[in-house]
Amino acid sequence: MEELKELICKTHCIFYKENKKEEYSCKGLIVIEDLLERGSLAKIIDELKAPLEVTFKHDRVLSEVVCRRCDFFIDGCDFRDTKCSYEAPPCGGFLVISYLTEKKIISVEDIKRLYAISYRL
Repeated sequence: MEELKELICKTHCIFYKENKKEEYSCKGLIVIEDLLERGSLAKIIDELKAPLEVTFKHDRVLSEVVCRRCDFFIDGCDFRDTKCSYEAPPCGGFLVISYLTEKKIISVEDIKRLYAISYRL
């Protein structure tokens, strides 16, 4: 998990604070970790070391299947907070999941199956 935090959080998350031990991880990081355990992402790990271009075209669905199940969603997610006074970026986990779905490396269906989530648009 620490290697993954280094890759995902330190590289892609502006909220990451080095040397700060968080009790929780964002749901995006947990989803990525679970997919890695199943071998789904091993082949593209090197791609994740560079800055990612993301359009968030799956945002509506991912907000339901990832963000709403995240420990930081209610208290601590400025990206989803409608009262946030600045244009907050998403966490690194959500950024990477968005990238992976846009590149068709994983699908929203993969994530839904992983957690047995039923969600319809």
